[in-house]
Amino acid sequence: MDAPCDFEQAIETNWQHTIEKVSNIDRKVFPYVDDTRKCVMKMDVTINGVEHYTSGDYVFGPDATENYACEQATTKAKKEIISKVSPEVLTSKTEMNCSVRKTEEPVLAQSDTLPTHTPAPQPEVKVIERVIVEKRPSVIVERRTQPTITFIPMTGNSGYIQTNPVDKVISSMVQLLIGQNNY
Repeated sequence: MDAPCDFEQAIETNWQHTIEKVSNIDRKVFPYVDDTRKCVMKMDVTINGVEHYTSGDYVFGPDATENYACEQATTKAKKEIISKVSPEVLTSKTEMNCSVRKTEEPVLAQSDTLPTHTPAPQPEVKVIERVIVEKRPSVIVERRTQPTITFIPMTGNSGYIQTNPVDKVISSMVQLLIGQNNY
């Protein structure tokens, strides 16, 4: 398994000389493009006893304060002049962070632990012949045969069919339709 690595690099800049003094500071803030403004900072800085002129600017929008923008312009001006006149020492630090990421397998349900559904057996309907005799006083007028339908639910392993309300309703309806009711 490959281990992805991330590299983090930090470069630190240090100058051999330092700014000893800042003088003749000139600050100008004016409208710039659209709803932005610009702060321009001009100044003289003394490095190793020698005075140098420098300037820096910073463009800012309505979310930044004028003081913040002018501080950024001052820092920019100082960095610019010190990088020109002082030797620069760069220190670089690179860190490599590698980690193995284990992918988790999805959990599968065991088929033997799940309940199974057995469909209910279908009820059996039998057609039997029924003889209807119409009687009039002391004379048999007619004799005819009519088929009779009865609803016999199948029995299952659990005895559910005998107590199933749907089977009871179907049986009652069949008996009601064919005239075998006790109502």
